[in-house]
Amino acid sequence: FRVAICGCGSAVLTGHLPSLARIAAESQIDVVGIYDPRLTEGELPPDLLALDWASKIFNDLNSIFAVSEVDVLVIGSPPSAHADLVLRALALGKHVACEKPIAANTEHLERIQQLSAMRPDLVVATVLQYKYAPAWRLVREIAKELGGPIEMAVSVERVGSDRTSISGWRSDPQEGGIVGDHAIHMVALFRDLIAATGSAEGDRLEVVKCNLSSDCQELGGTVFSPESDSWCQIDASSKRAKRRTAMAVSGRGWRFFWDGRSFSIDIAGVSLDLSKLHLTSLSDRSFVNSLYYDWYLQFLKSLNSNAKPGELSSESFDVGRVFCDFLTKGRRA
Repeated sequence: FRVAICGCGSAVLTGHLPSLARIAAESQIDVVGIYDPRLTEGELPPDLLALDWASKIFNDLNSIFAVSEVDVLVIGSPPSAHADLVLRALALGKHVACEKPIAANTEHLERIQQLSAMRPDLVVATVLQYKYAPAWRLVREIAKELGGPIEMAVSVERVGSDRTSISGWRSDPQEGGIVGDHAIHMVALFRDLIAATGSAEGDRLEVVKCNLSSDCQELGGTVFSPESDSWCQIDASSKRAKRRTAMAVSGRGWRFFWDGRSFSIDIAGVSLDLSKLHLTSLSDRSFVNSLYYDWYLQFLKSLNSNAKPGELSSESFDVGRVFCDFLTKGRRA
């Protein structure tokens, strides 16, 4: 597969590019072009220089499409630019791997869904890589075996916006702030457990409560799955004194707790021995970046499938809808 990349913010430089380079070395893809207006204005980032991909940099996206056949467009621009790029890629017959969220408002999301429905052969995937953490995979298997309903409470604490991000979008209310930066990952994890229990479809997720600060840096919200009677409470802030992600999840006769590097699972009151499981924190940026590789392997698998590539696209739209609802309902509160 021939891959073009649009946008080179911190997530692309430290997450996407190392994973794509590793997969390219395995001869599964070929990165044919990279575009970001900042790359033509000064020195190249060390992460990009280390890959020796300077020759792959183009002055605009049109030039990449003009000189090479492209199968996949990877989008790493700020959220407000996602929709136009996704729609453009679909119109040109390209698969899409887009940083979260897939769209910054409901109108844009619906336009993408409509065009995607016309091209069911194309994958429109949001990069939501947390579910590939080994600890989470274990929890998902337990949820699949023992069932729900799921009760999930998550706390995300950050000390501020990532200063290396493109244009500082994480601190811009129009780009979604803490909701698009972190809460969206928790919605994806909740959806993953709902899917594992087989009790409800992800598109039935509803935002039933939301309190969002005017600058979108603090969120208190609840997502509910009416068909499964499951819920997820998310409290997230980028104004805390430390960097921390903690969650408590329970189902039918099981419970798990994950706080930094502390992790425990109880089944019917008995604690599992997790001494051989490699555990780390979802607040560890290097660990989170390493999960991009597993996400891309699944993405490529969906491209190689003869079946309709629906699951990754469905996840994008389900989680994207909750993201838009958080922003809409939060701002009305």
